[in-house]
Amino acid sequence: MPYVLIVIKRSVVIKMKFKKIEVEWKDITLFPGNFKIKDIKDLELQSMKTIGHLIKEEKDYLIIAFSIEKTKPYNIIDLLKIPKTNIIKKRILK
Repeated sequence: MPYVLIVIKRSVVIKMKFKKIEVEWKDITLFPGNFKIKDIKDLELQSMKTIGHLIKEEKDYLIIAFSIEKTKPYNIIDLLKIPKTNIIKKRILK
């Protein structure tokens, strides 16, 4: 079930539903040290898996929150913005 965030603003109640999502994606990876040109082709990007609340999805990126505080005012905590070009696969969790 999606997390429901309720915001009260000027006597209007706004309900925002955030779906839980799992995203597998490739992260930028630092390779410290000295390398020979022939070794560069074997370098792999770090594969990541993130589970959180889908806050926003645009054409080029996703924004995922790791936590949503339940106290008033409601706060979205620790956001991650992932470019869609880095996403391997994603799925909505129940």
